[in-house]
Formats: sequence, structure tokens, C-alpha cells
Amino acid sequence: MKKDMTTGAEWKHILLFTLPIMAGNLLQQLYSAIDGVIVGNFVGPHALAAVGTTIPLIILFLAVAMGMGIGGGVIVAQLFGAGQHEELRRACSTILIFLTGLSLLVKIAGFLLAPFLLRVWMQVPEELFDMSLLYIRIYCLCLLFQFLYNAVAAILRGLGNSRAILFILLLASLLNIALSLLFVIVFHWSVAGAAFATVVSQAICALVSIVYMYRRFPELRPNSGEQWFDLKLCKLTLKLGAPTVLQQGIVAIGFLFMQRLINSFGPIAMQAVAAAGRVDLFLALPIFAFQIGLTTFVGQNIGAGNLERARRGHWAAQLISALISLCLGLVLYIFAPMAISLFGVEAAALALGVEYLRYITVFLVIFSLCKVWGGFLQGSGDIAIPAVSTVASLIIRLGAAYLLVHLGLLGYAAIWVTVPIGWGAGLTIVAIRYFSGAWRSKAIIKS
Repeated sequence: MKKDMTTGAEWKHILLFTLPIMAGNLLQQLYSAIDGVIVGNFVGPHALAAVGTTIPLIILFLAVAMGMGIGGGVIVAQLFGAGQHEELRRACSTILIFLTGLSLLVKIAGFLLAPFLLRVWMQVPEELFDMSLLYIRIYCLCLLFQFLYNAVAAILRGLGNSRAILFILLLASLLNIALSLLFVIVFHWSVAGAAFATVVSQAICALVSIVYMYRRFPELRPNSGEQWFDLKLCKLTLKLGAPTVLQQGIVAIGFLFMQRLINSFGPIAMQAVAAAGRVDLFLALPIFAFQIGLTTFVGQNIGAGNLERARRGHWAAQLISALISLCLGLVLYIFAPMAISLFGVEAAALALGVEYLRYITVFLVIFSLCKVWGGFLQGSGDIAIPAVSTVASLIIRLGAAYLLVHLGLLGYAAIWVTVPIGWGAGLTIVAIRYFSGAWRSKAIIKS
């Protein structure tokens, strides 16, 4: 089902489109969290810390897939809104081919550079290094499938279809959980079992998503004599996706340095942040969902020339996202000890994890405002400013954390105390851009 968001109640379109995205993101984080629960309880806290320390590398790899997916999704949404169907078919096949080739380069680079990144950049303790390296190298095997899935997901979201993605992710999530239990508990494959479970589930997720897209939307298949690959559209995808890739890449590199700071405090801090960080991701789920949902809504309306409707949708998304974030933050503040203890951490690590999580929940609404504003700008074609906002946010947070630790003003608490400082800086940048009105001239497709 394709969904035209250029008519009807703005808030209703955005909410109904965003809920399946939110549920899909929840599934993804749920099976990631369950992986951590399984590894932490059945392999041990050191194994949890080893897997947790690879998260910045995973973010770095996925930055390319997600960034290019966002770029392709903006093109699809605006072409669909403008009613340019032939160009839309060519854009879909171009995005798939482009991301497939790109995934192979990222896979090779990740496999070869992993030892250097873990040992030199992140300074992973020697007792955890072998487990971390094994996990990330097996994980690299699934990058092709993740790139393909992100390409299909971006295309479907651009068409206004977010429900199909939810059901595909449900399948992948259930499969991942079942395989993690089998490989880790029954086969005793340790962290390798968790990594292999992700590879298999991602492969099936990618295959099902491609088959679904072309069977459900045969009009997306290029007709006889039409091009499968358009260099112009590929360059446009690269142009729109590059700022987000650069943004996410810098963010991932920043997280590498943040992980290095975390690692300098030893295994206890690593366990605490690994557990709290996985719970923290649940807090961001509705926010990222509304960012993606608003990007599609704005893209379709900008493509159709409905600029004022896009603005009204933005304010509706801001209000709903902020309310959900406040409610979710309150729940996790109350149940923080229970949530952290699920990962098998105890005593000092548990106390640190609870302190981290409770501090973050208080300032979550700042993050919500920042990301939803960024989603509006992305949908309008003003891709660079959200990227600048995110990069500036991270650099300020990272610099503040290292400075506070270096001056002896704070210890490990600098890891989370500096988070809202970065969020506030990012929010300031996107808000100024929005009120300047410069986004009005950034449409890439004319209706």
C-alpha cells in the first residue's frame, strides 16, 4: 500500500505512519537488547563488555547504509509527491544497485581495519580484545544484507508504506532471538553465536523485503527498455546521502573516542555503559521514528508544493514526540535498576548504569526537539544542516567530557553529564535554520 500524505489531517498521517516505524525500531532494539541479556547472563559480564565495545564500529558501518538510504528516501518521496512515476522506477533500481556495491566496500574495509580500530583507537583491554574482534568480524558478514534492507526500507517509507517494514522486522527479530538462544545457550558459541544469529536474521530480512517490494509494487520494476541504473540519480542519491553519511561517520568516530574514554575507567565502567547504553536506545526510539516519519511527510508535501502543510505537520510531530518522550523517560527513570539488572551486571556496575540512565531521562525532550526539527529539514531537501547539528552536538559533548576528566572535575560521570550540553547545541543549530526559512528553496523535485 502506497500512502499519499498531501491531503488530510497532518497529525493523523504522521502518527499512523510513524507508529509502525516506532514498533519496527522497537523490535530491532529489543533483539539487540536480548542479545545483550543472553550474552551477559550465559557467557558473562566480560563478554557483555566485549560486545558492547563494538557498538561504535557497528554504528560506523551502518552510518553509510542509513545515510544513503535517507538520501534515496528523500528522492523517492519527492518523486512520488510530484507524480513522476517513470523517474521513480529508475530511482528505486538505482538505489538498490548503488547500495549493494557500496556494502561490499564497507564490508572489506571493516574486516581489515577492525584490529586497528579496536586496539589503537579504542584501546580495548587485552582480556576483551579477542572476543571483540571475533564478534565484529563475523558481524561484517551481514553488512550486504543490512545495506539492502535499508535501501528497501527507504523506498517503502518514501512511498508512505511503513507497515510492511514492521512485519519484516518482526520476522527478523523473532528469528534473531531464537538463533541467539540456540547458538549461545545450546551450542555454547559464546559471542560468536550472537554475531552469527544477527547475520542469518539480517540475510532473511533483506531477502524477504526485496521480494515483498517487487511483488507488492510491480510498478516499481523498470519496464522493457528502461534503464536499471541512472548515473544522474545515483549522483543525486550520493549528494543527498553524503552529508548524513559524513554526519553519522563523524558521530561513530566520536563514539569510538568516547568508548576509549569509557574503556580507560576499566571493565566495571564498560559493563555499566554497555548495559545502560542498550536501555538508552529505547528512549530514542520514538524520537527517531518521528524524525523518519516527518521526513517522508515533508518530502511528499514539498514535492507537491505544499510548503505550509509541511510546516503544520512539523509542529504536530514535535508535540506528539515530546509527550511520548516525557512519558517514556518517566517510566525508565522509575524502573532504571530493574532495566539495568537484566543484563547480568551487579554491584558497582549496576549503580553506575542506573545513574547514567536516570540522568539521561531528565533531558530527553531536548533530544526530541532537535531530531524532529532535523527530520523536517531532511524532508525539505536541506540535508546538510541536520548533519552539521549532529556533528556539532557530538564534538561539543566529546570535548567537554575529555576536558572535565582531564581537569579532574569529574570522573566517569563526565560520560553522561555532558550529553545534554551536546543536545542543546544541536537543537540551537536546527532551530535557527528552520526559522530562517532557507529550507524553502531546497526542494530537489519540482511539482
